[in-house]
Amino acid sequence: MLMVVLVASVAVLLWQGPHLLTAIGSFLVVDDRPTRADAIVVLSGDTGARLEQGVELFRQGYAQWLILVGGGQQGSPSAAEVMSRQAREMGVPPSRMMTVERSTSTREDALYTRDLMAQRGLKSAILVTSPYHERRASLTFAKAFEGTGVSVSAYPVRDDLWHPDSWWQQDTTLRLTIIELAKLLYYKLNGYI
Repeated sequence: MLMVVLVASVAVLLWQGPHLLTAIGSFLVVDDRPTRADAIVVLSGDTGARLEQGVELFRQGYAQWLILVGGGQQGSPSAAEVMSRQAREMGVPPSRMMTVERSTSTREDALYTRDLMAQRGLKSAILVTSPYHERRASLTFAKAFEGTGVSVSAYPVRDDLWHPDSWWQQDTTLRLTIIELAKLLYYKLNGYI
């Protein structure tokens, strides 16, 4: 039912004009100016742009730790492990990486990352994910980190596939955005954000 409401809402917005659709796209993006932090947290879930952005921030000296987050299917390497291998190939020393491999959702990403950062005494992070995912991820991490004294800023991938001012023009990005809006509502209704 929720998906039907969202699809109908997007149809109305398409009829109303692109400026309203751009406003929805812009709402999803959270973009804090990157500042020095203890860690860069990269969430899995794309074709590699998130990792590339996180590694670039690491190379630029924004943090000394790269935390790679994402679970996987039993019997297969986790998304975090796959990203770890790729990051090594990109020149990140293994001694500067940590992985969170148990998570199966953005909420679990936040909870397990919070626990890891607490164990390591890390007090700040830059959260890297896709632009359309940044609002929900930022709110979820903020909720999970409440009362910990840890600050988390957001830095979305400079993605060439999804843009806030044209997401409705391709089936793939339209679908991603509708699903993300549904997940955002679900997280809100369940108190995750």
